[in-house]
Amino acid sequence: MKMLKVGFIGLGYRGMLAVERNLHIPEVEIAAVCDIDSSRIEQALATITASGKKPAATYSDWKELCAAPELDLVYICTEWTLHTEIAVFAMKMGHHAAVEVPAAVTIG
Repeated sequence: MKMLKVGFIGLGYRGMLAVERNLHIPEVEIAAVCDIDSSRIEQALATITASGKKPAATYSDWKELCAAPELDLVYICTEWTLHTEIAVFAMKMGHHAAVEVPAAVTIG
């Protein structure tokens, strides 16, 4: 299996747990992290490098992360109301998208 390059958007409690879980998967490289709070980005970078992995690229704008061509997957852990918008944008940029909770709550 090739290395899966993942970008994480949203580094709050659930986002950091997702980063930590993915650090245990040998085929996953955390290639990028994004949050509007710079202290959360610093925390994520510290966690990634403490595990022996190389630092991820950092973003404060989720659209810029989604535009990064090297990513295979965008993992979305933001406020749930943004999940669909970010996932659709990430897919339009050519990436797979994953959301940590359901992306929609209605059919219409």
